[in-house]
Amino acid sequence: MKSFLTLSILKFLLMIQKSATFMGRRFIFLGRVSFLFGRFIWQKIKKIPQTLLHLKCFKGAFQLRAVAFFHDVAIALLSFLITLFLYGKHFVKTLPLLTISLEEALFGLSTSGILFLYGLYGKPFRYPLSLQILEHTKIAILSCLIYAPLFFITTRDIEFPGSFLFTLGFVFLSGLLLPRVLYFSFFEKKSRFIQDSSLSDVMKRGIFSDQPSSSLKRNILLVGACPFLEDILKACSHENSLFKIVGYIADTASIKEINFDEVPLLGDIENLSSIITTLSQHGIKLDGVFSIDLKESPQILRLLLKTLDAFKIPLKRLIPTVLKSSIHADHLPHIFRPVILEDLLEITHSSFDSETLHQLILNQRILITGAGGSLGRALIQKISPLKPQHLTFIDHSEENLLKLELEAIKHYPHLSRSYLLSDITNKERLLKIFEQETPNYVFHLAAVKSVPLAEENPDQAALTNILGTRNVLEASRSQNVKLVALASSFSCSTPQNVLDVTKRISEIFFQSYDIAQGISPQGTRFIVCRFDNFIGSSGSVTSLFEEELHHKGPLLLTRPDDERIFIPLKDAVNLFLKACALGGSSSQETGSIYQARVGTPIKIKDIADFICLLNGFTPQKDIKYKIIGARKGEKMSQQFLSSSLSVGQSTPYKGLFKSQTSSSSPPDLSALQKAASELEETTSHNRTQQTIRVLHYLVPSYKKNG
Repeated sequence: MKSFLTLSILKFLLMIQKSATFMGRRFIFLGRVSFLFGRFIWQKIKKIPQTLLHLKCFKGAFQLRAVAFFHDVAIALLSFLITLFLYGKHFVKTLPLLTISLEEALFGLSTSGILFLYGLYGKPFRYPLSLQILEHTKIAILSCLIYAPLFFITTRDIEFPGSFLFTLGFVFLSGLLLPRVLYFSFFEKKSRFIQDSSLSDVMKRGIFSDQPSSSLKRNILLVGACPFLEDILKACSHENSLFKIVGYIADTASIKEINFDEVPLLGDIENLSSIITTLSQHGIKLDGVFSIDLKESPQILRLLLKTLDAFKIPLKRLIPTVLKSSIHADHLPHIFRPVILEDLLEITHSSFDSETLHQLILNQRILITGAGGSLGRALIQKISPLKPQHLTFIDHSEENLLKLELEAIKHYPHLSRSYLLSDITNKERLLKIFEQETPNYVFHLAAVKSVPLAEENPDQAALTNILGTRNVLEASRSQNVKLVALASSFSCSTPQNVLDVTKRISEIFFQSYDIAQGISPQGTRFIVCRFDNFIGSSGSVTSLFEEELHHKGPLLLTRPDDERIFIPLKDAVNLFLKACALGGSSSQETGSIYQARVGTPIKIKDIADFICLLNGFTPQKDIKYKIIGARKGEKMSQQFLSSSLSVGQSTPYKGLFKSQTSSSSPPDLSALQKAASELEETTSHNRTQQTIRVLHYLVPSYKKNG
């Protein structure tokens, strides 16, 4: 009996131990679940200020978020009613109206709270479909979990089917996803930028992750539309990235063309100033604004630059040429570059036709006069990789030739080349060079280019630009060169100074030689290509402003309302070579002038403002301007054509036009040769007045300005 009692007690204690262990495990499990759920809710509560910040910044986009929020709340209320009717009319009739209203209100409050806490409306409405399915599934489950305790408390006296909550969750999720799936099917597929992402990618991605970010990361804003946005986001979210994206701004057109992922849309470009202020008030200091639109308009970049100047925030833009492979975190600093002057100008860039130009240059012997100038250096950089047989560089400056030699040794050490120190006005020396080098193509770039210096030295300007050009033409014809091309200027279309008229006469020489030679497969072709002002060339207004800015100003402006048209050197080189390829054809008319025009007129003052802003200075505040008035011979604007030329015709190449000399003013080669002989006499004896008379004779439209 005693042993039986002892055994019973032991069994009872063992049962209590098992029950305690079982209950303990249950409590531990419930405790862990409650802890994880509580931590999740707390993380969402912490994001309320962030969500409110996004909504405050949304402005124009806020209405869209509000519509989406109330749409989803309405779906929740409708889902409750649909679930009731799924169980039949008889079941609905057994429920008191007050109970139905109360339960619907409780479910609506639960779902609206989860929708808001989840931060879904602090993000753009449009993002990949896979992410929408994942996010809304979580929302439906959480809404039912939050509503479940309330449901059991308020319906303990009413018999509800056991599957009611499961059915409610399924109906609610279907209601959330159906409109989005339909929208995606009919609209999103039409956008070539929208690409669905795998769930694993979505899980790893997240601009505002719960992990603390490094204090070394730089806060940046993204601007514009870009098909590489997803790659940039992945790279930025990497722990080794130097950047943290705090938001995205775009206009309505960009929103339709982009795959928003988890970048918060803070508003449009017009509201950038208020967005930056709002971010600053919430302790978020921007370190940069990055434009990722590969075709961002100059007007948008100007607006961004002026807006950011008030906050001294740098502006950078994406480099499209480097986006050929996947982007990694360590690539980010190298795929963005500072905005440059040509980005702010309305320029129709000329593409590089590699096949045509390769056929032009391959295995050819090329001679370049004035090779050490800005255009000459840019031209050499372009043609050197095209495998010419030999390059001959002629320049009167020892320093320029030494620079060319160092560049060639560094970049093209195996290229056959000659560096000849010579002046094109030395006729005998030039003839010997042509006999020695036997070029196939001659690019004539040597000239006096300064308006004030030409006005002060008209004899030297005429000697170099006219007689030097004639010497190049004679030497080329004597060696039966295939093609000779002259780089000229639009300013000579209506000559009002010595520089313009001498360059116009050099054009006339080219046209006369070309017409006299005629169209012959064995003959030499002489072509002219006109350009606007080069951006960044030595002596240009842009280079002068940069130099003055380096010394903290003031910037010297002639007349603020003067207008100029600019062309980047790379576009000038592309169009010059295309003109050579086109003009060298035997099918082209003789005496043509090609015109490389890719820009539009812009005021000198605007150029000064842009250069100041690009260097981080506020125009006329940090850097002062000084108006010095027009220099000798300068004119306010440029003209496209002269009266002796026909209207420019388009060519197969964008930005390149062709004009013919009108029949009323054909150039006379014999008259030119006679005038050249007279110029030799007047310039050698510094008879300036007689030199000017010869210039007037050759170009009667020459009207001296000032």
